[in-house]
Amino acid sequence: MNNIEPEKVAQDFWGISPENVIELSGGQSTRNWKVTQDGEDFVLRNAGLYPGYVDMQIGVLQHLKESDFPYEVPQPLDGANGDRRITTELGNYMLYPFIHGETGLSDPDYSELGILLGAYHSAMRGYDFSGFTQRRSKDLLDTQKLSEGLVSIEKSAANQDIALPLIERAIACGPLLRNHVEKISTRIHAIGEEQIVCHGDPHLNNVVFSGGHVSGLIDFGGITVDPPITDVAASIARLVIVDQQLEVGRFEKIIAGYKETAGNPEIHESVLDLAFLNTLRSFIWQISELAHNPETRITTDEAEQFLDILIALTDIT
Repeated sequence: MNNIEPEKVAQDFWGISPENVIELSGGQSTRNWKVTQDGEDFVLRNAGLYPGYVDMQIGVLQHLKESDFPYEVPQPLDGANGDRRITTELGNYMLYPFIHGETGLSDPDYSELGILLGAYHSAMRGYDFSGFTQRRSKDLLDTQKLSEGLVSIEKSAANQDIALPLIERAIACGPLLRNHVEKISTRIHAIGEEQIVCHGDPHLNNVVFSGGHVSGLIDFGGITVDPPITDVAASIARLVIVDQQLEVGRFEKIIAGYKETAGNPEIHESVLDLAFLNTLRSFIWQISELAHNPETRITTDEAEQFLDILIALTDIT
């Protein structure tokens, strides 16, 4: 991406001097810049190429602001043209006040994370998502497609631009993972009828903490319309698998906190199966990115972490 573009967008649409636009680290599929203007901090975000998807994110954030959701979320500001989404050839930008606090807290109160996710799902019930077709649960249940994705990893081995030890390890684990997908396919056929706008990526780097307690939720770039349990599964694997072991205490706290605020959720044994399938899908995508996209923001360390989680989940699900 042309580094001049975000500076120009910030100046043209929000009157921000280019020297006050500094790129933030992190972000796999989006780019973010911290902006300082008149002593206040903001985030400039390139939220992707699809205007309709970005508009959906803006609508969800506005809905949360107007609901009883008790946590901070980004609130995009109007640009000079009166729109909260600024479209260019390289993406769709939004600007919102910076939410102060910590992210990626190493040892949070896991019940608070469940309470946050339950409160989010409660707030999103009844939200009109008609016309929005971004769904992931169908792919999760397509275990044949996931198995084929594992086979495709072997084809990536010929690409010398990626870390070969990771590819070799992934290939070695392929039979174990494929067998586990087959085992899961015999026992998981449905994941609930209710559909809401899920966050899609509720892990610690997207949760804001203040004074050690959960205070905000950020990065709505992965929203989907799916059963709520898929959101729970998306968070579980990266939060409760540590050193290839299930941290039962964390798992129980997250589920207990979730049930406290989510009303009467349908949380059953399939949540760990879904956590495996969700992690597997992400891992296959990561390997593909590493193999074929020289500008990817995926790191081999993160892909290694996902493979460790997958191996652990084959032992406990």
